[in-house]
Amino acid sequence: MRRLLLLAVTLAATTGAIAAPDTTLVVPSSPAFAVEPSVLDSAEVGFRQMTEAPDVLALPDPSALGRMGDAVTLPSLADTDLPGASDVRPVVFEPATQVDADGELAPADSLVLPARMPFYTRMFWGRHGLIRTLGLAPSSRRGELELRRSMLTWHQRMGLVTWAAFTGQFVMGEIMAADPQKRADLGELHGATGYTTFALYMGTASLSLGAPPGRRYSTRFSSTKLHKYLAVIHFTGMAATPFLGAWVAEGSGNYDTRLNTHQWVTRVTYAAYSAALATMYLLR
Repeated sequence: MRRLLLLAVTLAATTGAIAAPDTTLVVPSSPAFAVEPSVLDSAEVGFRQMTEAPDVLALPDPSALGRMGDAVTLPSLADTDLPGASDVRPVVFEPATQVDADGELAPADSLVLPARMPFYTRMFWGRHGLIRTLGLAPSSRRGELELRRSMLTWHQRMGLVTWAAFTGQFVMGEIMAADPQKRADLGELHGATGYTTFALYMGTASLSLGAPPGRRYSTRFSSTKLHKYLAVIHFTGMAATPFLGAWVAEGSGNYDTRLNTHQWVTRVTYAAYSAALATMYLLR
C-alpha cells in the first residue's frame, strides 16, 4: 500500500499536478480558478479515502458549486472518521484571473468590459461612467446583462407602440397637407398627438441608449448594425420634427416651403423608423 502511495504521488508530481508547499497551483484546464493544494499535507489519508472508503465523503451536486468566478470549497476530510483527517484542510477553488477586452490578465474582482463599446454606452457604463460614478450599477456583470436583456425587451415592445402612434400622426399630417380645410380642423389635435409621439419615441430610445454594455461588440455587418445606422437617421429626423412643426405653424416666409420641408423630413424619418423596426423583427 505504502509503495503504491509513493508511486502515485511521484507520478502526480512529475506531471505537474502537485505544487510545492505554500504555493498556488493554477489548473490549466480552468484558467478562471486557482487551487490551493494544502490537502496534500496528508496524502496518505486522501489516498486511503479514495481507495478504501469512496463513499465516506459525498461530493456536492455540480449545480451547487457556483458560477465561474465564485469561490468554491469542496467537502473537508476533517468531517470524516478517517485517521489523521482532522489535519487535512479542504480544497478551496478561488477566482484567479480574468481576461479583459485587450486580452490582458486582470484581477478576478476587477470590472472587465467589452471592447468597442459605443460612445453613449461608455458615457453611462464605462469604467468611470455616470451610472457607476453614482453607484447605481448592478453588483456584477451578470446583473448588468440581465438588466440589459430586460431593457432591450421593453425597447422592442415600446418600439411597436411608438410606431403605431407615429403612423397615426404621419397619416394625419399627410391629410392636413393635402386639404387646407382639414388643416384648420385637425391642427390642434395634430400638435397634441405630435408631442405624445415624440415623448414615446424618446422613452423608447432611452431604453436602448441607456442599456448596460453587451457581452461583445463585433465589427462585422449585421441586422443589428443596420438597425443602428437607421436609428441615426430617424433619431435626427425625430429630434427636428417638433421644431419644424412649430416653424410651419408660426414661422415667417413662404408657407409652402416650410410645409414641404416639414413634410419631407417626416417622410424620411417615418421610412427609416419603419425599416429599423422591420430589421428588429424580420431579419434576426
